[in-house]
This record gives sequence, structure tokens and C-alpha cells, in this order.
Amino acid sequence: MTEIWKGMYGSKVVALKVLRPHQGKGDGDAKARKGFGFPKGDSDITIAKQRFCAAAVLMKQVEDVNIMPFYGVSTTTSSFSLVFPWYKNGNIEQYLEENPDVDRYDLLLGAVKGLRFLHSNGVVHGAFWPDHILIDNGGDARLAIAILDTQISQRSYCSQFPVTGPEDFPYGEPETKSMECDVFELAIVIYEVLTGILTHREGCDYDQAFLVVPMRPPGVFDDLFWELLEKCWSRRPQKRPPIDEVYRMA
Repeated sequence: MTEIWKGMYGSKVVALKVLRPHQGKGDGDAKARKGFGFPKGDSDITIAKQRFCAAAVLMKQVEDVNIMPFYGVSTTTSSFSLVFPWYKNGNIEQYLEENPDVDRYDLLLGAVKGLRFLHSNGVVHGAFWPDHILIDNGGDARLAIAILDTQISQRSYCSQFPVTGPEDFPYGEPETKSMECDVFELAIVIYEVLTGILTHREGCDYDQAFLVVPMRPPGVFDDLFWELLEKCWSRRPQKRPPIDEVYRMA
């Protein structure tokens, strides 16, 4: 379970992404960890440390102007946390609620550049949702890496994953994520940001969500860009364009 706390790092206001694992061992815990490469006897706190170390190493390797900066790791006896800047503007959806007249294309372009940088370094984002497109204090979009957000149960899938590629259903564990799935999610986010029409949200039938194909609204997309979006949310991952093609069209 992750929580976001607000704190201070010297004179800086920071956000701490805190993982509070349950303590305990047993067959049930071991079964829940199957497929993640951890020994069955490990406690949840050991797994938390391993995941946080992996996240920290990854984020130090993918530093870029369009990626949310990573300051480091904070540890206490009861929790680990990853430390980031605190952005008062929140995520792109929250920011546009307060600032509906800003350049939406410019914000999306920043997010596209961030995803392009990750893919160019062989990194799959795995959860390209509006929640992970943050707006920094200068009004620019920064992509937050979601490595600790992707272990969600099947039962809560749709409410936690607003959009996802059809190849992820019905289980969608982290290992099934791909660059093609990132592109699918990106196209849906672009559609939502530019139209204001929410395609997948809480209360939807998770095993049918991906069957909802967005309708083209009048006067928003030209023919070439709409064709690109349709390719991006193709039901066949191999038919989706690479992020470089999306970037060239953006």
C-alpha cells in the first residue's frame, strides 16, 4: 500500500511516496508473491526494501527534464519512502480543472516526451494515467514513474486503472505491461484531455472496459491525428505505432 505524504527536505517542500507493507509470513503471503521473483520465506518488509531499492536505481537511471525529479530514499524503522518534489498544481486533470484555458497540447507534449525518453531507454511505464502526469510549479508537465503502483488485484482493476490495453485483461499483472500498452494508454489520455470526455472510471465493468471505443467528437482532431489515435488503441498490440511516431505527429 502506498501513501503520499508532504514533508520538508532542508528548505524544500517534498512529496514522500511511502510504502507501508504488512508484516507476516506464511503460505498466503508466499502465494500472493508468486511470479515476482522473491523467495517464499521473505517477509513483506523485506520485499518492500527490495522493491524500493529497485525503484530508486531505476529512477536515478532515467533522469530527464520531462520526468519527475527523484531526490532519494528516506528510511525509518516503520517505513520506506521515495522523495520527490512537491507540486502544488497536482496532476494534469486537477490542474485543468483549475486552469481550463491553458495549452493542453503543450502539457500533453511534455508527457509524450517523457514517455519517449523512457522507451528510448528500454523502460516500460506501465501505468500511463492522468494521475501520473504531474504539473510542476512552473506549469510544465512531468511524467511520474509508477513502478510501485502496478500491483493491484483483479477485483479492483478498473477503479484503479482508468485505462489499459485489452491485452492486460483480465489479470494485468505488472509482467504483462509493455510499450504497446503504454501507447494505448497514452492515446486514451490524449483523447480525455482534449475532449473532456472520460472513457474509463470507477464503477465500470472492468472486463468490458477496453471494448468501449471512443467516438470522434466534431472539431477536435484532424483526420491524420484521429487515424493515429485509432492505431494507438488497436486491439492488436503489434498494430500500435511506436512512441516516436506519436511524438512526430504531436
